[in-house]
Amino acid sequence: MKHYPILLFAFISILSTSFLPAQEQTPIEIVTYDRMKNLDRSALILDVRTPGEFNKGAIAGATHIDFLQPEKFTAYVRQLDKSTPVYLYCHSGGRSHQAAVQLYKMGFIKIYDYAGGYSDWSVKNQ
Repeated sequence: MKHYPILLFAFISILSTSFLPAQEQTPIEIVTYDRMKNLDRSALILDVRTPGEFNKGAIAGATHIDFLQPEKFTAYVRQLDKSTPVYLYCHSGGRSHQAAVQLYKMGFIKIYDYAGGYSDWSVKNQ
């Protein structure tokens, strides 16, 4: 009789976790330098840094759209096909992640966030 409370607790634990809703999965994938370096040249790469940052250097082929200018950013993004894969980067990953979340909320389905950002790119791409 002493084992019943333990068995009952284990049974309840298993049942309760079996019916928990799965966490929502987003289409945002974190990518590394190697993935960015080997992108197809037709890929859409968005540099979401400020103009001053962009003018100091950028990943070849990137389109600059400053995330800190929300009206311009949103207007530009609304023109894009939501099924097009979008690669985002900023200086180190903070703004690009925020931009990726915004794209997700706007209905984009293929979003890639370069977590290391241009600071990682500039060190590894010398």
